[in-house]
Formats: sequence, C-alpha cells, structure tokens
Amino acid sequence: MNEQLNAAAAAAAGDQSDDDEDTSNSNNRESFACPRHDFRMNLTATERHEALAIKTAIEACPDIDDLPDFDYVQLALVDHSNVERALERARHFQTVRAEYGFQDSYDENVRLVEHFMQLMPKFMLDLAYNQDEGNYILVVDIANFEETKIRTVEDDKALMGTALNIGHFLCPDFFAIRQGAYAVMETEGYNWKQYTMKTRRRIWQEVLGIYPVNVKQLKYFNTGLVANLAASLMKRFLPLELFSKIQVGCTFSNGGRLDTFYAVPSHQVANQRFQARAKQCLQIRYEHRRTFRLNPDEQQDGEQAEQQQVGQPQTAGDVEEP
Repeated sequence: MNEQLNAAAAAAAGDQSDDDEDTSNSNNRESFACPRHDFRMNLTATERHEALAIKTAIEACPDIDDLPDFDYVQLALVDHSNVERALERARHFQTVRAEYGFQDSYDENVRLVEHFMQLMPKFMLDLAYNQDEGNYILVVDIANFEETKIRTVEDDKALMGTALNIGHFLCPDFFAIRQGAYAVMETEGYNWKQYTMKTRRRIWQEVLGIYPVNVKQLKYFNTGLVANLAASLMKRFLPLELFSKIQVGCTFSNGGRLDTFYAVPSHQVANQRFQARAKQCLQIRYEHRRTFRLNPDEQQDGEQAEQQQVGQPQTAGDVEEP
C-alpha cells in the first residue's frame, strides 16, 4: 500500500519538472480522471438479486422514501443479503437528511464541500484514483481539522454534509463500491482540542459509520502518543470488523508529513485540486443515479465486470467501449 500511496502522491503533485506547464493548472492534470467505462456499472446475478430484494423491502416500507435504483445496488454491494441492515441505513439517512435539511443534489453537495474547505482549507489533502484496484484513496490531515471554526448552523451543516460526501466521492460507480476504499490520515501535530472525541463520535455515528461503503484500510501516518490514544478510544464505537483494517504508526521510507507530498506546490493549489476531483466524482455518481435502472429481467455479465482490466482512467471525452 505504501507503494500505491507514493504513486498517488506523485500523481497529486503532478510533474513539477515540466517548466512549460503552469502549476496553477494542477487540478486539470491528466494524473486524475474518474473512469467512465460501461463495465464499471455491471452487476453479477447475485448482486442484482440482492439489490432487488432491498428495493422491494424499502418500497414496501411506509416510513422510508423510495430511492434511486443506484442506491439500492450500493446498499446491496455493502450489505449483500442483509436486508434489515440496508433498511436501517436507508431509514437513518432519511432522518439525517431531514435533520440537516440536505437536498441530496449535486449543486448542494458542491456548495457544502466548498463551504467546508473554506473553513478548513488544509484538511483535505487529496482524492486519488488507484489504478491498480480501480478504487479511490482519500487523504486528509487530521492535525488541520479545526473544530473551533464550526461556529454557525451553516458551518455545522457543511461539516456533516462533507462527511456524507466523502462516501459519495469514494463511490461514484459499482466497481469502486465493490472494490472498497482507502482512507489515509496524517496525524503529526494533532491534539485533543482541535478534533475532540465528542465530534469524532458524532460524525461517525451520524454519517461515516452508517454510510454504505466497503472500507479496505484506514492508515494513520506519523502517529504520536495523542493520536495513538485517539485511535484506541475510537475502537470503543467502531465495529469489530474495522479493527483489523486500522493501521497506526505508518511512515514513508523517506520520512516527512503527508502534506509534503500532497500539498504541492501549495495548500491553496491542493485545495483547488481536491475540489475539482471531488466534483468530477460527484458528477459521475449523480449521472449514474439519474440514469441507472435496476431491471429484473436484464442479464449483465458481472463476471466479466470483475475480471475486466481496469487500465488507464479516461475522461468523459475519451471513453472507449471495453
């Protein structure tokens, strides 16, 4: 995984040796392109059956609103045949949307993320596409989470909305959801007052811990005493299946904080680059939510989807049929 992260860091930084390229255009570099191959939306027969079972159960439940077909599949790719768990997630997020007034639209989510990143411009370091596995890597700097900046109701809405959107960034299509996601966190300089356990627990219990995502690994870099204690305390409210996926004490072989790799050439450019990548993932996710239909009689070659080589990511204008 360190090799993947080093590659992602290089992609995030771009080719700084190219004197002809203006670093202000870093967020437009070809190092990141959310792939749009058709096979990434294929399903196996089992996945389709599980999604249809969840759809039937939710649509028969009077206290849960119907969802886009994309969402039923996302639940199935995480909960599989556990329909009751899928119902719990759907009911929970319906309550969360009502509580915070989320409209669940592309435009609103972009505004929420922009608001949050104005409050904490150094927290989000990168959103990287992992070509080896066809999934995504989120990189954040916990030491630059500044809880005291959450002062208004709108600030809090942006915080919780961005937490919700983290799941959306990492799950733009079925292939990425199936493969699972990585989260990588810098902790050097973290202290209790910046990001309290109370806030961590609330974000986890209201959003991150309920969001339907397959977690591959949570890696904490440069953990000191406080960060190690925080990770230990978090295990009190994390599910058991996540324990084995948490890795603390990670470092790069050549040392340094993660921002020395990702905040290149500056934090401002990294902030702009992250927002551009997040918008790209959100755009593709909302396109799929609008157009995908879960047809019971449709047979898609899901085995081919799982065996297909991921290859180089392509932008919308460069799509080739697999």
